[in-house]
Amino acid sequence: MESVLNSRSTAVGAGASKSLSDSPLRLRVAAIKQIAHEVSSFDLQSPDDIDLPTWSPGAYVNLLLPFGLVRSYSLVPSSSSRSYRIAVQMERAGRGGSRWLHENAQVGQELDVSPPLNHFPLSEGLHASVFIAGGIGITPLWSMIHRLERLNRDWTLVYRARNRCRAAYLDQLALYGDRVAVSFSDDASTPRPNLQALVAVAQPSTHFYCCGPQALLNSFEEACAGIPPDQVHCECFGVKPVGLSSPCRLVLARSGLEVEVSAGESLLTAVRKAGIDVPTSCEQGVCGACEIRILNGKADHKDKILTLAERDAQTSMMLCCSGALTPELELEL
Repeated sequence: MESVLNSRSTAVGAGASKSLSDSPLRLRVAAIKQIAHEVSSFDLQSPDDIDLPTWSPGAYVNLLLPFGLVRSYSLVPSSSSRSYRIAVQMERAGRGGSRWLHENAQVGQELDVSPPLNHFPLSEGLHASVFIAGGIGITPLWSMIHRLERLNRDWTLVYRARNRCRAAYLDQLALYGDRVAVSFSDDASTPRPNLQALVAVAQPSTHFYCCGPQALLNSFEEACAGIPPDQVHCECFGVKPVGLSSPCRLVLARSGLEVEVSAGESLLTAVRKAGIDVPTSCEQGVCGACEIRILNGKADHKDKILTLAERDAQTSMMLCCSGALTPELELEL
């Protein structure tokens, strides 16, 4: 999934790395397989054929693609500990990552890939789990279903897609019978799921997970408004512009530049206008690709990654979404 990652739950995968620069892996495209219309899986394997760092359900990797593109994709189950598998839907109106993979990636090609990160972890307790997927948002939930099956836990899935031919993993999901409810927006005979009713009949200890477009996330969060936050987990995709409420000045220590940032403009946009290239992926402060060290001043943190202690320390910030609490910020750029 080419994604923006978000979670209402406070838990973050133990030991999760925050940046593509943290020991990137050089992996080879070992296999490409079409699994639905305009959806393909890509197996990424070490050229040395060694075991890769382990990952947990809900995890993703950042791919550093040509032309400076950094994109995040959820990991899905594969049969080998020596490869990672991602499933990518062609997004013709997207930012280029999925299009490049579908049109240019070839078996044998090598790519830089981050170690697995996880800001959408699965709670593996004895409680029931309800999964709600929209389109290619099925990918992280598919890994969670595999894990809960091994643990013999109670789960159900509501899966909404545009049409049957674009829905990944339908044949595999059909094996789970009435635990899976599938509907299609192009098929009037399969009505939109009633999330309010779904939440209302669940046991109080149930955990809810949702991944998909922003409209689905909005409905999900509205339906779960009365559920304890630590039982509600979501991951979304789609980019929303983030601008400052008031202007500030950036001092870029390594570049020797001073950049004035206007109200309504993001720090990332201003830095790019000054000719400084910063690796990014989600551009909403949830992937960690644009984490920058703070040398002086205080940031107004808006990300979903840093802990409260890390925010208070004011040692780093996510440039794409955060602002400034001081008139000037000096950054290691």
